[in-house]
Amino acid sequence: MSAEQTSNLGRSGSGDGISQRLPKPGKFLTFGLGEQRFGVPIGIVREINRVSTITPVPQTLDFVVGVINLRGKVIPVVDLRLKLGVPAIAFTRATCIIVLEIGSSQVGVIVDSVKEVTDFLQGNIDPPPTLTTSPARGGTGDAAAAGLLSTPPAVCGIGKEEDRMTLLLDLEDALSAEKLLKKADEEKLKAA
Repeated sequence: MSAEQTSNLGRSGSGDGISQRLPKPGKFLTFGLGEQRFGVPIGIVREINRVSTITPVPQTLDFVVGVINLRGKVIPVVDLRLKLGVPAIAFTRATCIIVLEIGSSQVGVIVDSVKEVTDFLQGNIDPPPTLTTSPARGGTGDAAAAGLLSTPPAVCGIGKEEDRMTLLLDLEDALSAEKLLKKADEEKLKAA
């Protein structure tokens, strides 16, 4: 991860001992998945493209839809809906691939639409809420003891605007090569 990319994320601790990656104020590229707005630091965005031919790669994770040839460079492509657990839909004319620089490589993420670049100030970024499993949903009621106390995966903050909120994502962490390889290795072990 470059110094410029790292500068958009800081460490923030909450009173319950859970440490979160809270984004620093700055410009974020916002995009839509369904009716929800998401954002990533503009410093990791390399380009935005229409969806082109994606070549599937066998034995990859479910959310890795394949690779694209971007001016002679092979770029893996992730369906962000699948990565975040949002049901898949058919691509539309507004569907785009945002090419991000993750560590020393690039990865494309498929989003429903690109919205705008938004500048979130210090007071307009909150940490994501801590979620637990309730007894009504099959939990034991003692979420911390059961290890169910967590923050939403990939969400590192909530950007607040006057009339809407944007979920700010840490895709540098969620799509890092180490995590993708670890997850792929875990799935291979389960299948064996």
